[in-house]
Parts: sequence; structure tokens; C-alpha cells
Amino acid sequence: MPGRRLGQHFLKNARTLNRIAELGELSADDLVIEIGAGRGELTRFLLERAGRVVTFEVDPAVIRNMDPALARNERLVIKKSDAVRASFSALARGWPGPVKLISNIPYYISTPLLQKLIEERERISLGLKQLQPYPWESVEEKYPEGTIIQGRVVSITNYGAFVELEKGVEGLIHISEMSWTRHIKHPSKVVSIGDQVDVMVLKIDKDNEKISLGLKQTETDPWLTLGERYPVGTIIEGKVRNLTDF
Repeated sequence: MPGRRLGQHFLKNARTLNRIAELGELSADDLVIEIGAGRGELTRFLLERAGRVVTFEVDPAVIRNMDPALARNERLVIKKSDAVRASFSALARGWPGPVKLISNIPYYISTPLLQKLIEERERISLGLKQLQPYPWESVEEKYPEGTIIQGRVVSITNYGAFVELEKGVEGLIHISEMSWTRHIKHPSKVVSIGDQVDVMVLKIDKDNEKISLGLKQTETDPWLTLGERYPVGTIIEGKVRNLTDF
């Protein structure tokens, strides 16, 4: 499992919990394999509907905070381990009814679980129920081209800086889009990791999960008003910055 701890993010909203359980179309004949028990908020709802629940939680500190009465439920089995390393087929062995897997986990953790489901699909009747949608699903509606948004710089390369717009969605400010007037030798001369920056959405490539961002576009292009500020024939004063052969 990626280096993140799983859990239900401590879901407490009864409507949301009920909706998740409804999506599972659960009955007393079902064995539910739950990924990410958290403190057991969703687990409680699942136990009200399913015949048995096997729940995985990798964080022992979270398990210790689970309601003791819930933890003692004879229809609940708590697995203090990584679900990716478990055998779903083995868990389902001997259960006469349907086996369903329900989880509330980010999309980037889903891939290895989906692979397991494909491998063990003969015993899993209901694949994976994710509470969080695929974050790139609605990026074009959330971040229309030409809009200015705020994000956090999460990494810097020689060719630009990556900005996190939300969990799972990052865009790139290419070095050429950082300043109208300065020749930027390295992005770190303009931004630092952790900076909150205003950027303009220049282009979205949803299929390839790429967003082009512009930093300089949040300011007026000085070349557009050059003629107004310095009409031909005007005498001005400036500073020599460099010399060339020509």
C-alpha cells in the first residue's frame, strides 16, 4: 500500500454513511469486506445490514479508538493489516452468500485493490465502492481555461514547477510562463516548495491528466502597453543590464 494510512477520514455524516451502505445493496446474506475501518463509523452501518463484516485498518492507533462495543460484535472481524496483501478469496471461503467489497479510499490506492479484485473475481460479486470520485473527472468544469486559481507548489524541476490544485490534481507552470520580463534560469528563483501561488489555467489535457498553468498571466503583459507608456520619440532613462557582440 502506498505510504499513506487508510481510514474513513472519520466519517460522521449519517446521510453519507447511509448512502454508502445503500450503494452496496446489502442484505443479511452478504459478507462485506471493508477497506479502511477508521473509527468504525461506516462499519457500524454495514453491520446493521450485512450478515458479517471483515474490516481492514492498518493504523493501530485508530483501532484503539474504536467503540469497544462495536469491536466486540461477533459478526465483525478486524484485520490489523494491509488489505493489498490479504487474500479476499480466503476470507470468502465457506461463506454461502454474496461477497461484497466496500471502501472509502482515494483513487490512487484503488489500483492495487482493483488488480486483486480482477485476480479473485470469481468470489467478489460487488467490486469497489469509492466515496471519492476520480479527481480528474470534472477538472474542465472546476478549472476552466482562462480562470485564475490558487494552488500550492509541491515540486520544482529544471523546466518548471508543479502546483497542487487539489488532492490528486496537479498542474505545471512551465519556466517560460513565469515572467513577462525576466529571463528565468531556474524556477526556484521565482517560487519555492510550499508557496501558495495564483495561476491561470492555460490548457487542460484530461485524457493525459495534464494541466498547463501560467504565473505571468496573472499580471498584465507590460509589452501590451509599451506603446502608451513609451511613445516613439520619447526620451527616457534606463539602466544598462548586459552587453552583446552586436
